[in-house]
Amino acid sequence: MQDKPNTKKTTILIIDDEKAVCVSLKFVLARIKNYEILTTTSPIEGIKLAEENHPDLILLDIIMPEMDGTEVATRLANNLSTKNIPIAFVSVLAEKQDLEDKGGIIGGHPFISKPVNIKSLLASIDSLLQETPTNN
Repeated sequence: MQDKPNTKKTTILIIDDEKAVCVSLKFVLARIKNYEILTTTSPIEGIKLAEENHPDLILLDIIMPEMDGTEVATRLANNLSTKNIPIAFVSVLAEKQDLEDKGGIIGGHPFISKPVNIKSLLASIDSLLQETPTNN
């Protein structure tokens, strides 16, 4: 029996309280880049998924009813098993001009504004994945 090459798919976790956002981003990212996509509409479940699956990147909404994205990011950063996972905020929270003024960074994390421009999203993901050392 021949061994399969050890090629791990890039895993992205999407945490967004809007199910439609999770579904559409999952569809696009899995189809265009063949990423493995995990999604949840619950911030608490998102933290659990991050701890269990150690994704390569987390796309995180900011405005959610259960817990806001900045608190999720803080909890992940304070957890030894998830602190090195890069996070990008994806939200309607900031205006385009605000982002340009802050260099696209909010709360120390890259920010992608909704509605998401797929080309910009893919460029941001590629950039974040290249900057991050592998967790293995």
